[in-house]
Amino acid sequence: MYRERLVGTEVRSQSARRLQTLLLDYHDFRYRKADHRLSSSAHIIADWQVERLKKTHQDLYQNPHYQAGLEFLLTDLYAPASMTRRDDNIDRVFPKMVKWLPDHLLETLAGLVELNLITQQLDFELAELLDERDIHAA
Repeated sequence: MYRERLVGTEVRSQSARRLQTLLLDYHDFRYRKADHRLSSSAHIIADWQVERLKKTHQDLYQNPHYQAGLEFLLTDLYAPASMTRRDDNIDRVFPKMVKWLPDHLLETLAGLVELNLITQQLDFELAELLDERDIHAA
């Protein structure tokens, strides 16, 4: 939807270029997978991953020093539910972000986008692997 804004925005720093590249990669990935037959399997895997992470890192999850950060990671960043509106809003405001935000914040955002993209790609690859072996994610 906002791909043109991402492509058409002039970037003036390495951090802005990295963020732009990652947002384009993530934008393209989400639209490729949107109508894919394995999308629901990938969502089931993501739900399972969230619960697995809560259990395997329960000590950190219950620690007040880490709980807010982990909650952000599991609900706002690596959210199994559709985050189309959030993602579209990031694409939409990208020109303003690269104009107003300092490079260190653009780098932080780029890291979050990259983490989100990689985790979703891995979940999708797992859904494909399970499908190839006729194992149903449930």
